Amino acid sequence: MSTPKTWVIVGGLAAALVVTSSGSDDREARARQEIIVQRDGPAAGLWISQDRSPSIVPDEIIVKYRDTVTEPVERLLDRGQSFRSATTDASDSLDALRTKFGVRSARPIFRAAVAGRAGSGAADQTVVRRQQAEKIEAARRRFPQRATRAGTRDLPDLSHVYTVRLAPGSDVAKAAAEFGADPHVEYAHPNFRATAQFVPNDPYYQTSGSWGQPYQDLWGLRKLGTEDAWSSTLGDGIVVAVVDTGLDPTHPDLAANVWTNPREIINGVDDDGNGYVDDVTGWDFAYGDNDITDRFGHGTHVSGTIAATGDNGLGIVGVAPHARVMAVKGLDDAGSGSFDNLAAALVYAAQNGADVISNSWGCPFPCPSVPVVEDAVRTDHALGAVVVFAAGNASMDVVNISPQNMPEPIVVAASTNLDQAAFFSNFGAGLDVAAPGAGENVPPPDVQPVRGILSLKAATCAPGLCPPELIVGGNYLRQAGTSMAAPHVSGVAALVLAARPSLTVEQVRQVIRLGSDDAGDPGFDERFGYGRLSAAGALAQPAPLEALGFASWLLDYGVGTLPTTWTQIAGASTPVPAGGGITSWDISTLRDGVYTLRLTARNVSGQSYEDRQRVTIDNTFITDPPPGGTTAFRGGDVITISGTAAPADFSHYALVVRNRAGIVLGNAAISLTGGGLQRIVNGVLGTWNTAGVPTDRYTITLEVTLTDGSIISETTAVIVDPTLHPGWPKALGLSGSGIFILAITDHVDAADVNLDGRADLLVGYGNTVRIFDHTGASLPGWPQSIDPDGTTGDVIQKSPAIGDLTGDGQPEVVASTNRGRIFVWSSTGILLPGWPFNHGGGPNSVGASLPGWPRFLDSGTTLLSPAVVGDVDGDGRSEIAVIDLFTPNNLYLLGSDGTTLPGWPRTINPSAPDGVYYSYPAMGELDGDSTREIVVGAADGRVLALNADGTDVPGWPQATAGVPVNSPAVGDLDGDGSPEVVAGLTGVIQNGALINLLYAWHADGTPLPGWPVRYDGPITNSFFGVSAPALADLDGDGKADVMVSNEAPDSLSAYAVNGTVLAGFPKPTINIGAFAVNTPAAADLDGDGLLELAWIDFSGNLYVWDLPGGRSNPRPWPMFHANARHTGRSDPPQILAGSDFQTLAGSILSGSYADTRKSDNIREVLQTGRTRSTTQLQHTWRFDNVPAASHTLVVEGFRPVNSAGDSFRFSYSTDNVSFSVIPGAVVNFSTESRIEVPFGPANLGRAVYIRVENTVTSGPKNRTLSIDYLAIRTVPSSGP
Repeated sequence: MSTPKTWVIVGGLAAALVVTSSGSDDREARARQEIIVQRDGPAAGLWISQDRSPSIVPDEIIVKYRDTVTEPVERLLDRGQSFRSATTDASDSLDALRTKFGVRSARPIFRAAVAGRAGSGAADQTVVRRQQAEKIEAARRRFPQRATRAGTRDLPDLSHVYTVRLAPGSDVAKAAAEFGADPHVEYAHPNFRATAQFVPNDPYYQTSGSWGQPYQDLWGLRKLGTEDAWSSTLGDGIVVAVVDTGLDPTHPDLAANVWTNPREIINGVDDDGNGYVDDVTGWDFAYGDNDITDRFGHGTHVSGTIAATGDNGLGIVGVAPHARVMAVKGLDDAGSGSFDNLAAALVYAAQNGADVISNSWGCPFPCPSVPVVEDAVRTDHALGAVVVFAAGNASMDVVNISPQNMPEPIVVAASTNLDQAAFFSNFGAGLDVAAPGAGENVPPPDVQPVRGILSLKAATCAPGLCPPELIVGGNYLRQAGTSMAAPHVSGVAALVLAARPSLTVEQVRQVIRLGSDDAGDPGFDERFGYGRLSAAGALAQPAPLEALGFASWLLDYGVGTLPTTWTQIAGASTPVPAGGGITSWDISTLRDGVYTLRLTARNVSGQSYEDRQRVTIDNTFITDPPPGGTTAFRGGDVITISGTAAPADFSHYALVVRNRAGIVLGNAAISLTGGGLQRIVNGVLGTWNTAGVPTDRYTITLEVTLTDGSIISETTAVIVDPTLHPGWPKALGLSGSGIFILAITDHVDAADVNLDGRADLLVGYGNTVRIFDHTGASLPGWPQSIDPDGTTGDVIQKSPAIGDLTGDGQPEVVASTNRGRIFVWSSTGILLPGWPFNHGGGPNSVGASLPGWPRFLDSGTTLLSPAVVGDVDGDGRSEIAVIDLFTPNNLYLLGSDGTTLPGWPRTINPSAPDGVYYSYPAMGELDGDSTREIVVGAADGRVLALNADGTDVPGWPQATAGVPVNSPAVGDLDGDGSPEVVAGLTGVIQNGALINLLYAWHADGTPLPGWPVRYDGPITNSFFGVSAPALADLDGDGKADVMVSNEAPDSLSAYAVNGTVLAGFPKPTINIGAFAVNTPAAADLDGDGLLELAWIDFSGNLYVWDLPGGRSNPRPWPMFHANARHTGRSDPPQILAGSDFQTLAGSILSGSYADTRKSDNIREVLQTGRTRSTTQLQHTWRFDNVPAASHTLVVEGFRPVNSAGDSFRFSYSTDNVSFSVIPGAVVNFSTESRIEVPFGPANLGRAVYIRVENTVTSGPKNRTLSIDYLAIRTVPSSGP
């Protein structure tokens, strides 16, 4: 495939440039973050997820279908009709995608849904498209003056664009990519969420210092020279739409300028036929009604800057005080909104007559292309509306943010009262101008001095936007952001159009640019664009490039984003019609890099007008594994590297692999396509066979050597780990609203859900509960949604619990939502009758409908930890411990009847600063009295252990490094029969460096030798420090190890009982751990008798690793909250339930008992406290999944020689009532011992109960007796 040599430059002289390639070649300068040069419009499904991912609406994608789909998609789905029957090529590709991603519905974004089920005569897509086009054309006719401003511009087809709802838990990114690749789809992308672009967290026209600032209250208007502008116009007759959070129509300084729809009255009828009933003052796209009331405060503030009423003796005045403001509510009452709603809001504004459309919202994170909004912006521009966008507040280049990186909108940065660039403002060559958006960020005033733009305060205003210290005079508010800058430009655009209504939208842009005051670096720069906005200057400009005044045009280019030298491409003294070809550009000799195209036009008076467009020529890149992040692979995988290596002056290329130390893997098994001697265009560059490659982080670099010997390179990062289980990691997908991502908390859990002898992973996140087997596949009947219709707003962040609630021997799955609804499903995903149940107690109650419940613990607002359940006071009944996570963190102990026990609550942090401290309580038997104690961490670094009466256990509390302690775990690490306490800290700063510390103590409070342990690697974050621990024998040495995540790049660590790092740890991971209260989970997922380790990172990646430790080895606290039932307690060691053993039917045991194949070894501790006492432990074994033949139950064990002569007796029962001693089953295990009991086929599928009794035979003792291993299995009766 050859490289195109030229690019055709097209476009009107006053229009922004459009750059497309010539020829039939279907590749070239690729669309990436900087790219402007593209073929065939926006790339299908193009969107970028960087370290901080854009927020998306879960289970939704935006899809624009091509004309090859001949029916409205919503009607196809409504009828259950196949796509194959409605595509011109009779293809079933869309049917396959529909099935794969469980498509539930499709909602048209820019038109009403087409009615008509099977048998109706509803129109096909051709008719629908024509009707949509006629509707747009009607808007042209209805507003003829505005239509002349657009010139001759093609309108995008909006009739075939849909919000497609997928099955709960769908991988949205994958769905968007696969839909976008289908030939019947023009584009597909996630339904991103935008946020208001303010910085988080008439008397005034004459005054200064109203909030202690050393400048005028309305300094922004003064800077613009509005008084001079007002001598020409006040904005009469101009409608400015504000797409935002709505507005306060009752504000006395705005009410007179609120737009009303002259064709609509409140009567429940769509009088004007625009598709919106009773939209008298606008429309609310966030909630789908006609209530445009602002309950957040952002839209009202923006509207006041544009058109607050002037000369009324009240408050402030707007830039265009006689313009009218159309309220189009696209953001919700929390200041965020989905892009499908915002796109519809943009088109509504233009269809209903807006001359200017002001937008102070956008992606809070990089989103270089969002086609659905781009279509809407192009439509508004083509209808003659001036579209204004805030540049954004992320201090990033606007080239990374759509639609701000489009040529159509006027893009506005923020400047200060000193004509300096606001520190938060986005920047870049795509800016048009800067405008007042912030005060100087130094006192006075002492409180938030940067918030220096005064405007209107809505009657209902979010506390985060309108804290008391920012309110001025009761009805007014000071704020900061490019959100405040953009409405200054919108107001000036209204003044310009009111004074000169014949100007085109691009002429409006030019007079705003040329009339601006130079600020920042001389001339055009990336912080101010063409200058700081001036209303007086814009109105003083002559009409740009009137036909009789045109003199010449020149197109040239320069290297970089701000070239200092330019090379001419072409020029002429004759005009070029809009949309006509200007010239071709030969790029065959240009090296990869960023270039700027500049089009300059001059009139006969010597006045110059210009437009710039940044272009990236990039013929050296990797597409897979995707750069910009890290991809994890299992050791032994063959990694395919794809991309393009075809720059000018190409000689050859290579793929170079380096480890984290930067050392080149000289023996890497790299295979290059064509030996690296030929150009590769959008194809496979080569492969890397990772067999034998050690666990590490690696970079794969594409190095292209040019003919002069220089090298162009691009790198992508990967993890190679042979211990990753096949099929993992798996991306769960993050949910959230605006800049807020829903945290994944209280995970991970593992349990045998389908009773196949293998543990499964349970995940509850977003609106979905998922259960995975060891391959990553969902169990039959799963996932299940907690909000299947999207109507309740329920979300889940916590792992479900599992247990047999119905007594049928089958487990049920229990999940609780943020709205207090409790769901119970069968193991196959069937919702049990009577569920979900709403406990109605809110966040400050626990319990269900048993007598005494729910129990309200405090009259104030509380946030309760998961409950811990166990017998604390020795009465034989369980108590419940729960802590309020809000300070002062009262810890409660409740009886089973809901009463608070004496001595409780215990206040854990009486003097800590206000906040939330995530230390969940745990239970364990610390003092040898057979009752459990409660362990919890404190904000001042103490770890407390408390008795049943709330007093301190002797030896406790223990001090750490003086920072908050995260959730502890309790379990026996050293094998002495007594538990240890393990807890990590939040981030600790020592000698100026951030470190992570993990502590361990014996039950009496003495530290374990080798502890605390310190993670000495680089700590890259400071969110939570060291997570809650899990305890399990990972390496098979018979002693439990400690697993935690920290805030380092290699986040998952494991330590032996002596504090040393386990071999194979820390694990390299894509991101840090998900949250402080999460733990890893150790369980046998694949049934091989060995453990796997599961864990979730901050990006929502679920990992599974293979481990050498057997599942019958100690696991005193192997997962979140100790077990899948979430009891939060460490029990004395017991023989594990039968489902935790491997059924080794037909296996032959041979070799020594130390043979590593004896994977069911278990360490057993029996404690006795009186003479000749008998402690009974019981094990239940089911004869399932074994051949129908006679079998022998084999019990094997070994312990060190015991001079005391203690012995153990084994009995069995099939009814759990009558037990028979197994012949020869009284053993002391001083030597390797084996006892057997035969069972016939009639016992298959039945439970057999094994009782273990310890008899102390050598006199009074108070001691602990240990068995090094105890294995119970079935073998054929004919076996040994």
